[in-house]
Amino acid sequence: MLRRIRLVQFKNFEDATLALGPFTLLVGANAAGKSNVREALRFLHGVGRGYTLAEIFGGKYAAGERQWEGLRGGVREASFRREGNLRGEGSFVIEADVGPAAGELPGFERRYHIEVETSPAPRVAAESLHAGGQSPSLLYGTRPARDPSSSEAFHGLIEALEGPTEPPQPTEVFFRSERPIVSRILSYLEGDPEEREAFHDKIELDVKATVSAFASMRFVDPVPDAMRQPSVPGQRTLSDRGENLSSVLQTICSREDTKAELLHWLRALTPMDVVDLKFPADLRGQVLLVLVEKDGTELSAYSASEGTLRFLGILAALLSPESALFFFEEIENGLHPSRLRLLLDLIHARTRDGRIQVVATTHSPALLAQLDDELLAHAWLVYRLEGERSGRTVRLVDVPDAERVLRSHDRGDLLASGWFEDMLEFAASPRERIKRVPREEGAP
Repeated sequence: MLRRIRLVQFKNFEDATLALGPFTLLVGANAAGKSNVREALRFLHGVGRGYTLAEIFGGKYAAGERQWEGLRGGVREASFRREGNLRGEGSFVIEADVGPAAGELPGFERRYHIEVETSPAPRVAAESLHAGGQSPSLLYGTRPARDPSSSEAFHGLIEALEGPTEPPQPTEVFFRSERPIVSRILSYLEGDPEEREAFHDKIELDVKATVSAFASMRFVDPVPDAMRQPSVPGQRTLSDRGENLSSVLQTICSREDTKAELLHWLRALTPMDVVDLKFPADLRGQVLLVLVEKDGTELSAYSASEGTLRFLGILAALLSPESALFFFEEIENGLHPSRLRLLLDLIHARTRDGRIQVVATTHSPALLAQLDDELLAHAWLVYRLEGERSGRTVRLVDVPDAERVLRSHDRGDLLASGWFEDMLEFAASPRERIKRVPREEGAP
């Protein structure tokens, strides 16, 4: 599970931090920066998949097909645009804390830090990984190469792997700056069994856990027209647009327990009395979802409503057998307000054991109004003060006077009226910082 993410000079964030829970909800006005949080997570996902920086920003192609869509705005719009530097030249830092893996102590975590220079071409300027409890140890770090003009733009110091010198010194390894180290360090010692054994004991598990946390992120943006198409059977992971919805649901239904859970939530969140799902194959061997109601009525994915398909996409993602972080933009889209409480119940049920984590954005006051105190603790406001370029983040419960006001007012009404932003604007105003001087008795 990702515990925390810090963005420095990234996109419209000058310096912002988000603490992430099992289910983290992001609210805020348009252009405040919610989607840029998504782009930061996508950057880490690209790191986990082993891509070069050029591929992370510009896209990756193989055999003439696009495997990865680059970050929005590319490298030119990746770094914070200060006044006088509107071209986005500079650098940014992304820092992420990865929580303990299965079987590890609750307080154990890993902190990954990467600094990227964006001009004239993207390059890693610094990178490190720490792991441990209250005082994490440095596993590897970087420093500039002795010859900046060389292709080896920096080299890593693997602190946990001691070299043959006396006293022992960190192992020094040269890497090119076009690709983050964390995705390549595992292959460094594969050719030397002795060093490989030492490497395994020292840092392999930490590196693997970090890479796995990044690589397992999923960014689900269901597109109903794509979800209506037949797909090749045997697929387990829903694609970003949901093109393989039918085959993923078929895999889920291959187990009676997960099929029963799927049907339970489908009946709860739609007015349909669905009792079964069928997956007939066409002449090409591709399968298509068919919903079967109690009276025998059959409805194929071609005719299903957009709201039903979007919810099936959320179900297909959250019922995945794999551990993952799922990011949903405007998760309430297509759902009737009366079903939002059930949506939250579904997410809470699926994230309870820590195997699945959800981050979502919303513009829905109705969804916010349905949050209980436990979920509200992980609801964040992304906002910008008037006249400022930089986006900011704050937990809703940490907004000035929020604790008192939330007890007596509807949370959805507060969001719709802009109360949270107004309070933060007022708290940041110079008038708020002027000390009130008591008037003398009898003074006007």
